[in-house]
Amino acid sequence: MPRPVDNKGLPVQLEVSGVSVRFGRRTVLRDVSLPALRAGEIMAFVGPNGAGKSTLLKAIAGVVASEGEMRLGEDDLRALPPASRMCRVGYMPQSQDARTGLSVLEAVLAGLDLLMPGLSRAERRARAAAALVRLGLEPLAGTSLCDLSGGQRQLAVLAQSLSHDPVALLLDEPTAALDIRHQYEVMEALRGIAAGGRIVALVLHDLALAAQWADRIVFVKDGGVYASGRTRDCLTAENIRNIFEVEAEVLRDGGHGVHINVLGRPRPA
Repeated sequence: MPRPVDNKGLPVQLEVSGVSVRFGRRTVLRDVSLPALRAGEIMAFVGPNGAGKSTLLKAIAGVVASEGEMRLGEDDLRALPPASRMCRVGYMPQSQDARTGLSVLEAVLAGLDLLMPGLSRAERRARAAAALVRLGLEPLAGTSLCDLSGGQRQLAVLAQSLSHDPVALLLDEPTAALDIRHQYEVMEALRGIAAGGRIVALVLHDLALAAQWADRIVFVKDGGVYASGRTRDCLTAENIRNIFEVEAEVLRDGGHGVHINVLGRPRPA
């Protein structure tokens, strides 16, 4: 897939400024602005349950109504028709219904029918096949989604998102409930997608995964951004204490690795 660039030939960035989300009288996100999400990098949103991480992804994807400014390159995402926005910004929710009898290939084709109905049958199959090959799923093309492991199912859903060639890919807890092997497979696939020139942003609860795979990290707390920056610089014992209310030891291995040991609840002052 060609790397998306703007009219100056520079890699496309996703910019989010002043975003707020309200459900009735309850404000879930309040004036959230993010550092630019850059092609080639993985950005992880971390924070306690209920902080607003998932809602932030949904706002960027256009799944929930929001206020504020969101731009992908030169495109104002809020001004795009829903189908165009979904093609530009792929969104993978927290949970998917695996009860369907569709095969992996049929599920990817169904997604293309929904978002790109003007494609010929040959174009649809070529796009679907390319997405499966990219994720190593071609041997499972005819397998029912019901018969896949959790990790394989996550990759199959990821193939659906990749088939329409989005510029940005947003994923809500893509490694939830997966064992360490399948966590690795999913994160390795996302690293490859980012390296191919795409923007990848995801919600993670596992700080060890964020430390290992994310280039940049955003701490979300109480509906706002508490801290953000390069993962190595931002993932500190102080930030972990202030966000999660636990004492932690953050160890750096001299290279780029970061390891976290949780020591317990803070002692009363």
